[in-house]
Amino acid sequence: MYRIINYGGALLDGNLALGSLMADASTPVDLLSNVADFSVQTSIAGQVNLVNTSGLNLNYWDGDAGPKNNGVINGGDGAWQAPSGNDNWTDSAGAVNAAWDDAQFAIFAGTSGVVTVDDSAGDIHASGMQFMTDGYRIEGDSIGLVGPQSVIRVGDGTTASAGMTATIASVLTGTTRLVKTDLGTLVLTADNTWTGGASIDGGVLEIDRDANLGAASGGLSFNGGTLRTTADITTARATTLDANGGTFETAPATTLTMESVISGSGSLTKTGDGILLLTADNTWTGGTTHQRRHPPARQRRHDRLSHR
Repeated sequence: MYRIINYGGALLDGNLALGSLMADASTPVDLLSNVADFSVQTSIAGQVNLVNTSGLNLNYWDGDAGPKNNGVINGGDGAWQAPSGNDNWTDSAGAVNAAWDDAQFAIFAGTSGVVTVDDSAGDIHASGMQFMTDGYRIEGDSIGLVGPQSVIRVGDGTTASAGMTATIASVLTGTTRLVKTDLGTLVLTADNTWTGGASIDGGVLEIDRDANLGAASGGLSFNGGTLRTTADITTARATTLDANGGTFETAPATTLTMESVISGSGSLTKTGDGILLLTADNTWTGGTTHQRRHPPARQRRHDRLSHR
């Protein structure tokens, strides 16, 4: 889902329709042939959004911030239960509330809140999530991530959404690869157990220990995103810098120690006032950039970088 318009006051005559979708030579043929997958959404106050449902069954969180079945996606606090549980989910129009459609894609918008995962009615599974409002927190019981990869977006496709933060405190399980996209910040606080590794393709993924990134056997890759560390962490995860590179941001008075080889064609950027310590014979080829405010980086060897 992508933000098109922000507005104040009331939306008059909200019958905005899609005309032709612009494309270039890189646009996939299947996207051009499925224009019906795109729709305009006006059910979130103050927003006009473009929704692409291609390949997804979308569930919109509709907690206690407003009444049910009211044509509005309210958001708010509430319990996330299995399909036999409550009706805290709705469609893109906010017209009909229903139970969670298990193993589908969850969108959190409207008023932010604390969403408590409650598996008393059965296990909870999701193919991915998007947070379109700053300040959501997911906590409680575990969530099983499904599919070859599970995309978690924080943002709405606009530059302003770089200021959004979402926190997932529930344990994330499964065999998937977690892919962080969009410009906002995703904070993971649990000792997660998913096994497919993590890709940071946009925005910030924030952790305070290696276990936040799932099973230790899972790799780590970057394609334009930032790993922010807020405590002393040592990791031996195989790490790859893809074409768009990656950023390591370390908090003051902390050290991130990378014991595994960092490979790939992308560049490495170091930010933050903490230390990034590289101890392997690394092979990435895209170069290194230090963005620093305090004393300069200390290059101890080609493969060892200490940055304060």
